[in-house]
Amino acid sequence: MATPPKVLYNPHTPDVFADNAIGTHILNGTVRVTFAVTRGNHSDKASLDHVVIGRLVMPTEAAATMARVILDHIDRTNSQSDAPENVTVQ
Repeated sequence: MATPPKVLYNPHTPDVFADNAIGTHILNGTVRVTFAVTRGNHSDKASLDHVVIGRLVMPTEAAATMARVILDHIDRTNSQSDAPENVTVQ
């Protein structure tokens, strides 16, 4: 079995915030997730709009692994009642 690639951390990599994932589909062995933020449209009686901010395209198996990792982390965090609020437990 090959050694996995080394992870190189770049302190200049930007963080991307999304309010939600507004759509997903699978095409050619990849999962495609569209992310959006909710923004106020003050030119139209202060309505709210979902604005697409990006798409994530991953191989299906890698996306399934990511989903399991995220759900496991959420389950572990929710089960730790001693953890203070707004602290990420890793």
